[in-house]
Amino acid sequence: MSTTIITVTRRWQTEQSTISDFTTIAPGAGTSCTQVRGYILEEKGPSTAQRNQDRRIPAGVYTLKWHNSPRFGRMLPLLYNNLVPASRYILIHSGNHSGHTEGCLLVGTSKSENFVGGSRPKLNELLQFLGCYDLNNGNYSLEIKESF
Repeated sequence: MSTTIITVTRRWQTEQSTISDFTTIAPGAGTSCTQVRGYILEEKGPSTAQRNQDRRIPAGVYTLKWHNSPRFGRMLPLLYNNLVPASRYILIHSGNHSGHTEGCLLVGTSKSENFVGGSRPKLNELLQFLGCYDLNNGNYSLEIKESF
């Protein structure tokens, strides 16, 4: 069974996007990692596991692993489960509005309607936190909940 290290709670949705808040688990004593909080912007609803629909993925628990992204030129967290395969390439990366998502989760420090700001610094903070975990062993997950 995997340990959830990121919890995403969907709270706001419009005809263009979905915005959530997220938090990481409190790190264990003796680590250099610090808890991370912020916002996530995704595609609009309704949720679907089908590809190429410009829709958000279903709520649920997703395994995290590292993916070397040629597009972004760096290692990024990739999420998948039995409904959404790893080959769909749902990543956590930087971006500001739904035109940047292509189904992925965009992190930010602030939010407004259909927008997250401070995305690059928040992504760097999250990547530093995730660097404390061996994501490729399949033992860590992200959980998406809904609270509209």
